[in-house]
Amino acid sequence: MILYTNGCSWTWGGGLDEHFIEPIHKLNNVKRLPILWPHHLGKLLNASETVNLSEGCGSNQRSMRTTYRWLLEQSEERLKQTVPVIQFTEWSRMEIYDGKKNVYEDHPGKWIKCKVDVMMQESGYIPELSDDYDVIFKKVQNRILDTSVTENFYRTLSYLYALKGMFQSFGINDFYIWHLGHCWWEFPDHIRNRLYNDFTVLDEFHDFDEVGKGGWRYERISNTDFHPSVEGHKQLAGIIYEKMKEKGYR
Repeated sequence: MILYTNGCSWTWGGGLDEHFIEPIHKLNNVKRLPILWPHHLGKLLNASETVNLSEGCGSNQRSMRTTYRWLLEQSEERLKQTVPVIQFTEWSRMEIYDGKKNVYEDHPGKWIKCKVDVMMQESGYIPELSDDYDVIFKKVQNRILDTSVTENFYRTLSYLYALKGMFQSFGINDFYIWHLGHCWWEFPDHIRNRLYNDFTVLDEFHDFDEVGKGGWRYERISNTDFHPSVEGHKQLAGIIYEKMKEKGYR
């Protein structure tokens, strides 16, 4: 099988830079990828290949776009072997495309990742901005801050159902979603129950009694950096693997 993963820094290796950034400040993927949960999960699942398209500061919008592009590039045989595990992130994030008006253009260097107080290009690319950086940054921040929590919530629901439809249209019915960035158990009951019916959700990554105190079931980098540590990525892979089996994965 082919394990396909996507998400934000929780999947990319946020906070672990010291383990895979070379002295000349060059990202070393050979060192980075093997210490992350997708790699460990791939080994547990005996995957023939593990794909990790996550990005630090990535949004759910970006995961949708890059997943669709990846699916389009795969053969029918590879799609039959694919099992996606998608990590959803904080729902106010977004991405913008600062390119020409050609609606079909898709240049990696022109996609910009955006969250509160941050705007950055996709890894490996310098943004080719059509306007002054400060001008674009201000526009983006205004858009993020002017968007209500309710809008973000329902946008997340639309991403979830779009993702489901996308996978199914490519013949993939076995897929998993975890870590929405906001707690499933805080959703209204009627919506949460419907989501449990419609999705295979892996959501037990916190100690419920301790969640208000920052209780997590895998080791974090520190009390101020909540990203998984190197050991935390191994633990996280184990949790996901066990939950996949509970949900019926064989």
